[in-house]
Amino acid sequence: MTPMSTPEGIHAEPEVVIPIILVAFALMIAAFLLRGFLVDVIDGLVDIWRTYGPVAARRALDHRSGLQDLPWICSDCRSYNGVAATRCYKCDARREDAEAAFPDADIPSGPSAGLTQRTRTKG
Repeated sequence: MTPMSTPEGIHAEPEVVIPIILVAFALMIAAFLLRGFLVDVIDGLVDIWRTYGPVAARRALDHRSGLQDLPWICSDCRSYNGVAATRCYKCDARREDAEAAFPDADIPSGPSAGLTQRTRTKG
């Protein structure tokens, strides 16, 4: 077999160039097909994470042992009380009687959270 590159220039014979071109073409087709497959797989994994990721993270955090007590919210006056508080600082209710469930991250909060409730007309 003769060298493809010599000091005088590039000399390529058809029996060497054609297989190289065919291999390059096959690699381009494989890369194109693999790219589409990888995009589909990654999109599916992102969809799964968006759907089940927060639930899985919350359950993993709930099952940890040795957690400290969490702050609590008074169900009477909706005030936020610290971890060590045994009574509400605002209405003086006992923690055992007035502790409300801590708001979940999935429930909207903020100034516009109850907008649909406040603007709904009766009738």
